[in-house]
Amino acid sequence: MDRPAAASPVLASAIVGQLEALGVKRVFGIPGGGSSLALIEAAGRVGLEFILTRTETAAAIMAAVTGEMTGTPGVVLTGVGPGAASAVNGIAYAYLEKSPVILITDGPASTPHQALDQNALYAPITKLQGRLRPESGTADFAQAIETAMTRPWGPVHLDLTASDASTPVAGATPLTPAPKSPAPSAAMLEKAGALLAASRKPIILAGLEARHAEGPGALRQMASALVCPVLTSYKASGVLPSSHPGFAGSFTGAVAEADIIHAADLILLFGLDPVEIIPGHWPYESPVLDLCAAEATPLAVEPACRVIGDLAKITNALASELSPSDWTVV
Repeated sequence: MDRPAAASPVLASAIVGQLEALGVKRVFGIPGGGSSLALIEAAGRVGLEFILTRTETAAAIMAAVTGEMTGTPGVVLTGVGPGAASAVNGIAYAYLEKSPVILITDGPASTPHQALDQNALYAPITKLQGRLRPESGTADFAQAIETAMTRPWGPVHLDLTASDASTPVAGATPLTPAPKSPAPSAAMLEKAGALLAASRKPIILAGLEARHAEGPGALRQMASALVCPVLTSYKASGVLPSSHPGFAGSFTGAVAEADIIHAADLILLFGLDPVEIIPGHWPYESPVLDLCAAEATPLAVEPACRVIGDLAKITNALASELSPSDWTVV
């Protein structure tokens, strides 16, 4: 006997399947009915836990921290209108802190009741906005994931109606691997090498980009080769163990670390994001070498050289220029 053809999955199930393939373990939010219920039901069928939170902002912050800790996007579900708007503070946090988050809001509303242009609301604080529809939803969702995971990481926002969530679709669009950082420029590597070769007392200020993949190992390699002080931002706390002989404390942007930075003849930013620097006058005169994974908003200081790319590859490329400094270890 011929076996009956398998029923096509509905859009909500296809989306959850993409999240499962990505390694997502849980979603956060406050269901307001509509598409969020369909997504929660589909998540439960494959073992993705739904965490009911007290507020939508709390859900967004929990998702953002999940993204920071795991390197996979945090996921937030909200209702339409006021529910969607209530996640703004948490998504703003994710945008500023470079956290990969996928926000799926019910809607848009089909009647004036609770009608709100949710895409427009989130446009200033997300990397991508859109609406998931059955004819292109899985492809659009795959693009949203890729956008959230392209450095600098950040949140994306998608509307999904209950009707569209429950409509059969052809199947999930295969996910592409997380985009890699660009290859560092040979010219910039040469300039960075010259700055390192001329420096006798460099100092490293490590930031949030140093936390993932091979970043921590690259930072240890750089610090050990230069035998120089390393200050870590709050977001990079623990990337370099406090037991490391080069660990010199936290980079706060205040006066606590000013003396040691003033004493350096080269300030090496290792994955330090502009959001980690207190706005205002940059008080240090030594040249700045900026090693970063992606283009970002302008720094408080114009670097003498900026090398963009994978931090581990940059460190390996500069290995021949890394020699012990004149700092004294006490």
